[in-house]
Amino acid sequence: MKYHVDGGSGERLVEVRQGDVILDGKPEACDVDMLPSGEKFLVRFRHRTATGFARRAGGRWQISLDGRVFDIRVDDERAHHIRTLATVSAPVETVTEVRAPMPGMIVRVEVEEGQAVDAGQGLVVIEAMKMENELKAESAGIVTTVHVEPGMTVNRDDAVITIERENTLDE
Repeated sequence: MKYHVDGGSGERLVEVRQGDVILDGKPEACDVDMLPSGEKFLVRFRHRTATGFARRAGGRWQISLDGRVFDIRVDDERAHHIRTLATVSAPVETVTEVRAPMPGMIVRVEVEEGQAVDAGQGLVVIEAMKMENELKAESAGIVTTVHVEPGMTVNRDDAVITIERENTLDE
């Protein structure tokens, strides 16, 4: 079985097999025997023998070997994969396409390409079912593409305006 072990000085990959371990891809002779008390163990590793205790505490292991205490995290392959997925952040979306929420006719285009817009600023007015609906910018940015002009008809979900967000590092 493979484990990802981190004791604070970097993660190491440990594969446990009977009679040995593979430590970061290198085989090492290792034997662990539980002593009769059930709490204590004897480990032979790299020509050294030590006695110790191990107990789980708050998702980590506290291991005491010959008086030295180690606080380590041990993840199996599944837990390591979940931890890796949980720490990956989604990329920040920098381009927004404003889309028609319904079929209609473009009455007015209130912006032009290259223009800076603020969040909430009006972009386009669409007439649908004899009502005018103003589409507004969700965030500040620069209008990179105006896909429509007055008098055009649009279908639901047609791209109307494309905005590239400014200053994405501050968000």
